[in-house]
Amino acid sequence: MDRMGNSFRKPRHNEEQVGDMLHNVSNQVLTEQPPALPLAGAKNWFPFAIGFMAVLSIIISLVVALAVVASKHHSSPLDLPAAACPDDWIGYRGKCYLFSKAQGSWNEGQSTCSSLNASLAVIDTLQDLDFLQQHKGSPACWIGLWRRDPAQPWKWADGTEFNNRL
Repeated sequence: MDRMGNSFRKPRHNEEQVGDMLHNVSNQVLTEQPPALPLAGAKNWFPFAIGFMAVLSIIISLVVALAVVASKHHSSPLDLPAAACPDDWIGYRGKCYLFSKAQGSWNEGQSTCSSLNASLAVIDTLQDLDFLQQHKGSPACWIGLWRRDPAQPWKWADGTEFNNRL
């Protein structure tokens, strides 16, 4: 009896009944599969995924095609055709260079260049610097970098201010 006055009856089962009940429960536990998830939600994303992949494939194909077409129409700036530069000049990265054997001052070099409708070399990139170092020969050559006095910034022959970050 409990504190409330209710009496409990102990169910009477014999050992054989208990064994059968345990066997049935264990078979249910071992053989029952978890309920299958509904596939209705899974089927909804499939057409979207296929469509997305198709659109993505088309976009990638267009980008590649445009890159190929653009590269065919855009001539390489590394070397100009021989016809683009005067005789004895070398074309590189959209510029023509003349490596003269004449000696003289910076002003004389700039005057000679001006008479040829050119200027002393302006170095825009590390590639330009490497090119000049490979082609200048053994004597030093003038480049288009100058300043009037030490208080002024360095400038290139084309008027742009020197930036030491090529």
